[in-house]
Amino acid sequence: MSESSLGNLFEPMTRVSELDTDLRSVGLGLFIVREIARARGGDVAVSSTNETGTSFCVSFTRTGTVR
Repeated sequence: MSESSLGNLFEPMTRVSELDTDLRSVGLGLFIVREIARARGGDVAVSSTNETGTSFCVSFTRTGTVR
């Protein structure tokens, strides 16, 4: 994944693909994941290199109450 595409990856209606395929996507999945994480006090990060591939990390803040 190119570094220039990482900045917009979590925006709605964004689809990043370097392949020319007929794959259809509305580009909402990562946006929804980020919004859920943020609503719970967390966030999502992405890193991507040619050597290691692309990784996503979802983090949440821990509160004193466990449900």
